[in-house]
Amino acid sequence: MRTAQLVTAVFTLACALSARAAAPPPAEAYGRLPAIADVALSPDGKRVVISVGYEFRAAEPDRELTSLSIINIDTGKVEKTLAPPPDNTLRGVGWADDKRAYYFVSSTGHTGDVIPPQMRAMYRGARVEFWRTGVLSLETGTSILLMEGSRTRGNYALTNLQVPIEGDPGFGRMIAWGGAITLNNVAKLSVYRVNLETGKGSAEEVGAMQTRGFMLDEKGATVARVDINDDKNRWRLYTYEGGKDRMVLEKVSEMGVPLSMYGLLDDGRIAAVDPHEEGRRDVLLAIDRKTGEATPVVGLQDTHGSDVRPLEDPWRQRVVGAQWTDNLPKQQFFDAELAKIGTALQDLFKDGYALLSSWSLDRKRVLVFGEHATDAGAYYIYEPESKRLRMLGKRYPQVTAPEHLGDRQSIEYKARDGKQIPAYLTLPAGVEPKKLPLVLLVHGGPHARDDFTFNWWSSFLASRGYAVLQVNYRGSTGYGYEWFDAGRKGWGDGVMQTDVEDGANALVKNGFVDAKRICIMGGSYGGYAALAGATLTPDKYACAVSVNGLSDPEDLLKDAQSGGGKSMGAEWWGKSMGGDDLDHLRKVSPIRHADQVHIPVLLIHGVEDTVVPVEQSRAMNAKLQKAKADVRYVELKGDDHWLSSASTRTQVLQEIETFLGKAMGAAASK
Repeated sequence: MRTAQLVTAVFTLACALSARAAAPPPAEAYGRLPAIADVALSPDGKRVVISVGYEFRAAEPDRELTSLSIINIDTGKVEKTLAPPPDNTLRGVGWADDKRAYYFVSSTGHTGDVIPPQMRAMYRGARVEFWRTGVLSLETGTSILLMEGSRTRGNYALTNLQVPIEGDPGFGRMIAWGGAITLNNVAKLSVYRVNLETGKGSAEEVGAMQTRGFMLDEKGATVARVDINDDKNRWRLYTYEGGKDRMVLEKVSEMGVPLSMYGLLDDGRIAAVDPHEEGRRDVLLAIDRKTGEATPVVGLQDTHGSDVRPLEDPWRQRVVGAQWTDNLPKQQFFDAELAKIGTALQDLFKDGYALLSSWSLDRKRVLVFGEHATDAGAYYIYEPESKRLRMLGKRYPQVTAPEHLGDRQSIEYKARDGKQIPAYLTLPAGVEPKKLPLVLLVHGGPHARDDFTFNWWSSFLASRGYAVLQVNYRGSTGYGYEWFDAGRKGWGDGVMQTDVEDGANALVKNGFVDAKRICIMGGSYGGYAALAGATLTPDKYACAVSVNGLSDPEDLLKDAQSGGGKSMGAEWWGKSMGGDDLDHLRKVSPIRHADQVHIPVLLIHGVEDTVVPVEQSRAMNAKLQKAKADVRYVELKGDDHWLSSASTRTQVLQEIETFLGKAMGAAASK
């Protein structure tokens, strides 16, 4: 992995031309679910629990595409397997103790599904994703979903599980909203003691109406809680001593977003992230539980504004380090033993990166995720005493060569106002970078970021002969608060859109890209950016692709506000879009300008999308059809916002490959 600079109008990139290569892997190899989507190491270090993903096969369309497996590391034997419940997607795995693994699943439903049956005829509600936690017993082979009782069924997510609990074997703690949802009973956030064999839970502590977070110690006792006041954007931190609470910290924050508590440091202080401390973003703080004094964690290196999250020892329930992304993911451990292991592993991945994912209680075995410049990443077992590193498995087994990945570059270019914009450029391997067709792949969020790790979208496109540019436009996270804040109200004709346009302009100016063969593409907000390009500046592009994209931002804003104009969600969307200026929002709304489209447009949307309703693409398709535009619309039956199915991921890539070939002509070849 290399870093390059595109400064003003001139930059240079190394390009090694190679002999004609074999055909690239099929779309199924990129569109598959990762062979190892998630994995965790047991406390005794003898086993791993794996969320296994498979490749879609047209000959077996109904084959189960995810499963859970428990594997003995020394023998390689698969000791237990489990398929998720029907209509559920396996989302993650972990260990409660040496005898029990846990897993997360989700399914799509409607808000009305959780209310009493006699009320459902009156109310169905919006699509939502329901998340649940299950436990699989190694001794009995049985599994059970936790806390499925009537008093907690109203939770969209029952996943905030803390295990193991010192001195309370066979039980965990679940933080969840308690109380049956009826017309006269409002749920409150509570701490439940949950039986890992029966799945039943009982409330040990019930929060106030304003409570939004609890933090527990290794014995399951409450040590802190956060309450918020939505109307005043104010939050308060309470700490506990002798079972009694006391307010120690109070702040007013943007949109009322409170600090996030992650656990205790070794000195007993609370490790927390305040997303707007001193105008910066995601500062890791140590908070004194008696005085409320909050100071940045000593010894943490400068993360240059990157989003930071604490790393917790899963068995001691103590924060032992931090992780952030600066092009590539980075970790820093405060624990000397883990820091030594991390340093040794980085020496084995000098051309990429390595992350400690989990470790055994005695730390004689460590689970590692690593990515080299020439692969799509794999999981490994590392034994510090012998320095032995064994591969557990690759995420994308068929993506194994540089030409499968593309030639990835980290670049910067100058925007029209002189600001340097960071981006990632993926070129077809072994192809001279001259007059290439370009895909502008715009990330979603919009307040998120792209990074330099393997990306199945960009590598697939590069393997088909397209250059791919991923821009961290102003408004992206990971570059500090000012960068994030600069993108607000920048939808459609602001910097979030023009920064992307300027990236394409820079590549054209330097001869890398053919100005007549540029397609703008993205998912979620990136889909909005693609449609904005097609409707507001169609002369700049040869085509546009929107996947689960937004076509009517005003409509989405109204949906958010329907739950209360002062809610965090409504305020967040309003500040991002510029909801205080509806005239401008309508000016940059693609659905209002469908008659301006004169380039081919591909619309793809998952029917079960709970973030951007499928109606957004249905309405845009109807408008484009009425305007007699060149549009193809594809609905993904049974899939969601994140393209969680291998079959539909593969379908998306195949649709895109066919569409680009027709819209931009033959791609680059070796």
